[in-house]
Amino acid sequence: MPTDSIIVLAENGPRSGEGDSRIRWTKSVSAPREALAGADLSLVMLALDPASPTLAEALRSCQSLRPGVPVWIVPDATVRETLDEPSPALRALLLRALGVTSQGPKTAARMEALTSLAGGVAHDLNNLLTAMRCYGEILHEELAETAPDLRDRTSEILLAAQRASLLSRQLLAFSGRATAHPERIDLRDWLPALESILRSILSEQITLDLPPPTDPLWVEADRNQLAQVLTHLVTNAREAMPNGGRVAVVAALCAPGARNDARLPAGDYAEIVVTDSGPGVAPQVRDRLFEPFVTTKPRGRGLGLGLGLATALMSIRKLGGEIVHQPGSPHGSVFRVLLPLSLSAAGNARGGGSVTQRGNGERILVVEDDSAIRTVATALLDAMGYRVEAVGSGAEALDRCRRSGDFPYAALLSDISMPGMSGYDLAREVADLQPGTAVILMSGYAGDPVVLEDTRRLGALFLEKPFSRESLSQRVAEALALRDQA
Repeated sequence: MPTDSIIVLAENGPRSGEGDSRIRWTKSVSAPREALAGADLSLVMLALDPASPTLAEALRSCQSLRPGVPVWIVPDATVRETLDEPSPALRALLLRALGVTSQGPKTAARMEALTSLAGGVAHDLNNLLTAMRCYGEILHEELAETAPDLRDRTSEILLAAQRASLLSRQLLAFSGRATAHPERIDLRDWLPALESILRSILSEQITLDLPPPTDPLWVEADRNQLAQVLTHLVTNAREAMPNGGRVAVVAALCAPGARNDARLPAGDYAEIVVTDSGPGVAPQVRDRLFEPFVTTKPRGRGLGLGLGLATALMSIRKLGGEIVHQPGSPHGSVFRVLLPLSLSAAGNARGGGSVTQRGNGERILVVEDDSAIRTVATALLDAMGYRVEAVGSGAEALDRCRRSGDFPYAALLSDISMPGMSGYDLAREVADLQPGTAVILMSGYAGDPVVLEDTRRLGALFLEKPFSRESLSQRVAEALALRDQA
């Protein structure tokens, strides 16, 4: 293959091998090592669904066989039809992408270094946020009896930690180390917490209106993925108004008529409406706005690959929702993000989904090289009613297991990335020494598909950092319940 080339690993490849020799199409997703072998690459595109079981193996192969080569993950549904019949337009856009990555070895190296840096910063930030968030929760509860008038201040600390957690997940998504993690969220609480991030996207000449929703709006969604959808829409609005203007982001219950406009099944929906006062979308582009590889950006601004709205639409459709574009009145654009209300949360009170599970004296071994996380995890588990022992390395943990004799630990809670021995290796050793011990592995690489897949293969549960008291208690209770069922 030529030096400047792209390889597309897809579960749905073209039926024909014709096309530019610099683009190599392959269906060898199940055997990515063979597909990558011998290729001199500038870019690897993984046209895979984020939930595909082959994604983790494909990523692992790319990292080991082609270190330094940028990897783009494009959801398979976004490009499936185009990959089946590679069009001249698609080839032209891929070659344009190739031009971005093949400006020279230094450019490619800088891109790879940037994504690696983003992932590393997010990992370290999540470790710091774990200690900040958990100690904040402890202080918030203690002030309820000693100084209740100060709890407003600790509430602000916890809110800032939640915002920082969202930023870290966005860094992980940028580094390619994140996948979807749907959970039940109330837009009434979630959207205001996103305000500072949305404001940071806009210039000083653009005002942001973000009124808090008045009604509970429970939906099932990945917080980071939904945030990316909104930040993309707000970014598009900013670029449409270089001289300033107004952006409004409003969440509310969706009227039945509006749902019918989106051709959604009967049911109750929430909608997030993003409105701007820009010139609007050109009529000739409106019908193709959500098609992959269709862009409204001028050359030289961004990558201009036209995948943002197509990927956003695919993410929302996976949740049973839709994104609808409407021309503004008298000008501008209106994007409506519709999501089905979560029926399981319909009767929940505000914030009523968090319950701390209690222990009954079960022995828990905590293994964490970061002393702040080790200390706060021990304090939280001890307050929940568990008997906790904490060590700072895998070697110390194995020594404790060997000395425990006929009294094995009920559960092992271990970090994954530690000096000397990883959490994976420790879990395997503990499984041999104490087969009945439940294993929970935690990491700041929250949502990394490789981490999640490796954890699953070990039969362990995963706890993402930064964790809260509730998420920690629920994960430990779940692990113990699974152990008792075995």
